[in-house]
Amino acid sequence: MPGLRRASALALIAGLAGAAMAAPAMAQSCHGAPTGVRVSLTVQGVRSDKGNVAAVVFGDDQRRYLKPNGELETVRDPAAPGTTTLCFWLPKAGDYALFVYHDANANGDIDTGLLGIPKEGFAFSNNVRPKLSAPSFHSTHFTAGPGETSLTVQLHYR
Repeated sequence: MPGLRRASALALIAGLAGAAMAAPAMAQSCHGAPTGVRVSLTVQGVRSDKGNVAAVVFGDDQRRYLKPNGELETVRDPAAPGTTTLCFWLPKAGDYALFVYHDANANGDIDTGLLGIPKEGFAFSNNVRPKLSAPSFHSTHFTAGPGETSLTVQLHYR
């Protein structure tokens, strides 16, 4: 009987440990109210754990793209060196674009230099790298359908 209890206890512990390891992946909290359209954004190349990683979400109204107060929302999570993952809900299925940056000083803005070039790490959806001007909505847009859309961007630091 003691061997049976020990085996049952070990099975119970193994089951609880497995459930505990699976829980974070299933319980990842997402920004916003659930809508059925979810984005899981992996941000690679984060240089430090200082500040936050922010994702600025733009809808398909191209007149508002990259304009002051033109975003649908901005989501922020604490930075983690290497890779940071953000999760957020979108209002509905459709076309969107992202501007992502490492707000290392946590001031809520992308810090720029004299010519408007970001001083902090940044990326656009589709990993578009701007040349002499900001990229177009057309080049950075992605389509989010019902369910989960997974995206990955690589931060670029100047």
